Amino acid sequence: MQAGNDTNAFLIDTNQFQGTENWAQIAAAKIHGILPVKGSLIRASQGLTQDTALVNAATGSTAHGLWRGFYHSVIPQGTSYTAASDSAQAQASFFVKAVVSVKGWTGRCLNPGVDIEVNPFGLSTSLYCYWLERFLTGVESGLSGFPLKPMLYLSPSKWQSLLGGSTTFQSYPLWVADWGVSEPQDFGGWTWWMCWQWSAPGPLAGVPGKTDFDEWHTPDLPGEIIDPQAPATAAPTSTGSDASQQVALESRLDALDQTVQALKAAQMAAGKALSG
Repeated sequence: MQAGNDTNAFLIDTNQFQGTENWAQIAAAKIHGILPVKGSLIRASQGLTQDTALVNAATGSTAHGLWRGFYHSVIPQGTSYTAASDSAQAQASFFVKAVVSVKGWTGRCLNPGVDIEVNPFGLSTSLYCYWLERFLTGVESGLSGFPLKPMLYLSPSKWQSLLGGSTTFQSYPLWVADWGVSEPQDFGGWTWWMCWQWSAPGPLAGVPGKTDFDEWHTPDLPGEIIDPQAPATAAPTSTGSDASQQVALESRLDALDQTVQALKAAQMAAGKALSG
C-alpha cells in the first residue's frame, strides 16, 4: 500500500476508556508536537451499547471545528445464518440511530467506521463474513442518501483470523491498523488505504489517557455534508419535506427496535454465561 505523508491530514480516534476529553485543547494540539489534529474518529457504539463518551465527543469536536467520523465496534453473534442476519441488522440499526441522536451524519463528516477486532461468540469465518455483509447492508440502508461509504478497520492479522483471508470486502475503503511500519502491507485485495492507524496509543493534550493516531489519505478531508437527504439533517421540529424525511428515517430505524431489544437481552445473557 502507499506510504504515509506528513502533508496528509491527521486524526485521533477516541472512546469512553480515554476519559473526558477537552476538545478545545485537542483542536489546538499537535501529534508528537508537529502534526496538527484535523479530526477525530469517535466510537459511537459496541454491539448494542452506546459509548458513554459519544455525546461529549460529538458536541465537543463539532464545536471546535474538527471533522468527525463515527465508528461501531462489531460483536457478531448467531448460531445460524438467520440469527446472524438478525443480529447484524440490529447492530446496524443501533449504530445509525446512536449517531443520528448526536446529529453526526451532517456537517464535517468522515466515513462511518466498522471496527472488526473480536469474535467472543466463536463464529466460523464463513458465518462471520456473512454477519459482516449483513451489517454493512444494514448500515448503508439506514444511511440512504449519505454519500460516504463505510470503511473497515482491520489489521492484517484480524483479516486472517476473523475473515479467513476473504477478499469479499475489498470494495469498501480500508481503515488499516498497522503500526511501526513505513507502509502497510497489501492484504484482502486492498492495495490502498483510506485511513491508516499508524501508531500505538500515545499522549495528546486534551486526552486524559492515551489515544490512537491516524492518517487520512490526502491533505484535504471530505467537504461538509449538507444534503437534505442525509440522516439527521432534519431536526425533529422541521416542517414540510424535511420533517417527512426525518419521520421516514425514524420509522425505518424503529422497525428493528424489537429485534434490538431481544438481541440485547440475549447478548447480556450470553455475556453472563461466558463470565460465569
